[in-house]
Amino acid sequence: MMDEKTYNKMVAANLRRIMYERGVTQTDMAKALGFTKQSVSHWMNGEHLPRMNKLDKICDYLGCKRSELIEVNTGRKTEPITSDQAQLIQLAMNADSDNVHLILEVFRRMEGLK
Repeated sequence: MMDEKTYNKMVAANLRRIMYERGVTQTDMAKALGFTKQSVSHWMNGEHLPRMNKLDKICDYLGCKRSELIEVNTGRKTEPITSDQAQLIQLAMNADSDNVHLILEVFRRMEGLK
């Protein structure tokens, strides 16, 4: 079982990844859903988790399942990850929001090399 801080970072990394894949910014989501920019920033940095009702609104907006945001294994992949991919995931979980896009791009390129 992971501690709360690690879990929050994992959820934040999932949220950043999904938003990046959809081309959605923090400002876009805050405006569309009526959230404050500060709340979205806290969620994106893993400082807090959105309440379930807000999480459901986020999922509807992003077109994803709640499990894709709150679970470690999103079910997107059934094969084991490489040690390089595991390191990138760890970096993404601990990265500030300015660097996560670069890490995700490297991860995507690694996926294409299989």
